[in-house]
Amino acid sequence: MTLERHHRFALAAALGLSGIALFDAATHGMTGHPSAFSDVGTNHWLQLAGSAVHGLAYAGGAWVLHVERRRLHANRGAAVFEWLLFAAFAALAAGFLLVMPFTSYGVLGGFTSLFVPVIGIAFLLQFLAAMGLGLSLIKRPETGVGSRILLALFPTFGLTALIAAVAPDWGHPAYVESVTILGAALLGTATPPLRRASDLPPSRIHFRG
Repeated sequence: MTLERHHRFALAAALGLSGIALFDAATHGMTGHPSAFSDVGTNHWLQLAGSAVHGLAYAGGAWVLHVERRRLHANRGAAVFEWLLFAAFAALAAGFLLVMPFTSYGVLGGFTSLFVPVIGIAFLLQFLAAMGLGLSLIKRPETGVGSRILLALFPTFGLTALIAAVAPDWGHPAYVESVTILGAALLGTATPPLRRASDLPPSRIHFRG
């Protein structure tokens, strides 16, 4: 599996987002309350850190989608879902990096209240677009392991719904959020197939005497 610079950045940020989100899910499951990283937490610096990591992860996902767009546009459906996912990630990156840090200060005034619904819509859109992209690329292994990870969203949604029904405090979007951002970070990382000797030009074939 080949990791280019955009993949490495996106993967590192995605792991950070996943860690924070899953920690919040575990904290809520055990205590019934969100963690200090959440937007309703009491530690402002941890809120800022969590917001920054989320924003960087979504920016990294958007970067991967932009760089790998030609490979990902394998068919019309994949192209549509890729653009939708890019739009969702771009809005989320802007929201977490440029808007959310100022909500507690009221610096942006009414603009904040207008942008928060946009973040909510983009948050839901990313899951639908990621599922559609995974399905659209199911027959295109050259699009990388990321597209296979995105297919895992279907059972993850089912398991999340089951968990929410059986143990409501453990029901949390962190599970599907983690699968989405990790899958996006690894799009376009397919390992090139091993080349057979018959595929190589004569000058590249060496025989041992």
